[in-house]
Amino acid sequence: MAKSTQDSTSLPLQETIVHNNKAARAIELVILSLLVSVVVYRVVYFKDQDQYLPWLLAFLCESWFTFNWILSVCIKWNQCTTKTYPDRLLKRVSDSEFPPVDIFVTTADPILEPSIITMNTVLSLLAVDYPANKLALYLSDDGCSPLTFYSLVETSEFAKLWVPFCKKYNVQVRAPFRYFNSKSMPLEDDSLEFQQEWKMMKKEYGELYKKIDVASRRPFTCDRDSEDFAVFDGVHRSDHPTIIKVVSENKEGIPSNLPHVIYISREKRPKHQHHYKAGAMNVLMEIRRSPSDFSVAAIHVASCSYEYGTSWGTQVGWQYGSTTEDVLTGLTIHGRGWRSAITSTDPLAFLGFRSIPELCYATLPAYCIITGSQFLPKVNEQGFLIFMGTVFEVTQKEHRSIDGDNDNETDGRFTFDKSPMIVPGVVILLDSIVHDLEIGSFCFVVCAPM
Repeated sequence: MAKSTQDSTSLPLQETIVHNNKAARAIELVILSLLVSVVVYRVVYFKDQDQYLPWLLAFLCESWFTFNWILSVCIKWNQCTTKTYPDRLLKRVSDSEFPPVDIFVTTADPILEPSIITMNTVLSLLAVDYPANKLALYLSDDGCSPLTFYSLVETSEFAKLWVPFCKKYNVQVRAPFRYFNSKSMPLEDDSLEFQQEWKMMKKEYGELYKKIDVASRRPFTCDRDSEDFAVFDGVHRSDHPTIIKVVSENKEGIPSNLPHVIYISREKRPKHQHHYKAGAMNVLMEIRRSPSDFSVAAIHVASCSYEYGTSWGTQVGWQYGSTTEDVLTGLTIHGRGWRSAITSTDPLAFLGFRSIPELCYATLPAYCIITGSQFLPKVNEQGFLIFMGTVFEVTQKEHRSIDGDNDNETDGRFTFDKSPMIVPGVVILLDSIVHDLEIGSFCFVVCAPM
C-alpha cells in the first residue's frame, strides 16, 4: 500500500511529448533555400537591370518574405505536446487545498451576441469539474441590457439542476445546446434513472430557451416594482451608472452547490473613454472579491473616474490603446519576459476550411501567367456583355475640323460625366488603399519594440 502511494506521488503531473517532424523540417528548409536563392539572384543581377525601381521593390519584398519564413521555421522547428494528468493531481491534493478561481465572461450586445449563446457559455463554466466553493463567475455586460440580466437570472435557476447532473454523470460536453442536439440521445444500455433525468433536463433546457427567446423577440420592459430590474429603467448602453447584482451566492461554501454568480455593468458616460473589452476586463480584475463584501467601494471601483491617474491600462492589467486588446496585452507581457507554449486541444478548438479555397484562389493568377491560361472572362466573350452593359456607356465621339481649328482644351480627354463606369475603379482603388493601411498598421503593431 505504501509502495502504491509512493508511485502515485512520484508520477509526473505533466509530460512533454516531442513530435517527429523530420519531413516537415525538410520541406521548410527546401522552401527557405528557394527563398534565399531568389534574394541572392536579385542581388547578383541588380546591375544588369534597365529599371532599378521594380527590381529593388521586388528585392525588398522577397527579403521580407524570407525573414518571415525564417521566424516561422524557428517557431515550428521543435514541435511538442504537453499532456497533463489531472487524475494524479486529485490523488495528491484535497478539495480544500484547491486555489480559488475567478471566471470572467464578457458580452456587449444581446443582438450581436445572442443571450442564449452567452448563457450556454455560462452553464458550461459553472459545470466544470472543480469545487463550487472555490469558483466565482463574473458576467460583464457592456451593453447594460436588462435582457442579459434576466437571462442570467433564469440560467442560474436552471444551473441548480444542470450542474449536479453534469457532475453526477461526468458529462464532458457541458453546453446544453451542444449536449441536447439531434445526434445526442441516451443509449439503450444506459440506466433508467439516467434516461429519465436526461429527458427531464432536456425539457427544462427547452423551457429556458423558450423564456430567453420570447424575451429577446420583443422590447424588454423593466418592472419598476422589482428591486433587481428597477435599476435598468431609463438607462442607455453608453450612459448609465454602475450596476452590480449578486445573482447566486454559495454562502455555505459547499463544494457541490452552485458557484458565485455576479452580474456587473460598469459605469459609462459619453465624455469618458471606456476602452472597450480591455476596460471591462480591468474592472473585473479590480472588483473581484467575495459577493458578501460588495459595497459602495466596489461601485466606485467600477466607475469611470476610478482609473484616472493610475497605472491601469498602461503598466497594470489589460493594455489600452487598441481595439485588439488581447494582441497588445499579449505582446506587452511577452516583452516583459513571459514565455508561452503552443497547445493543441483534443478535439481541436479551431477547425475550418476557409483558408483552403482562399489559398487556391490566390495562386490562380500566378498559375495562369506561368501556363498561359486564364480563368477570368475576356472582354469579347458573350458572357461578359451583360457586365459591359451595366458598367460601360458608349458616348458620341468628338469630330475634329478639317482645318484643325479646334481650341477646346478638353479635346481628347476621357470624361465620365454621369457614366457609372467610374464606380468600379474607385471602389477597387479605395479598397486597395484601406487594405494596405490595415496591413501596414498590423505590421507596425506586431513589429514595434516593447
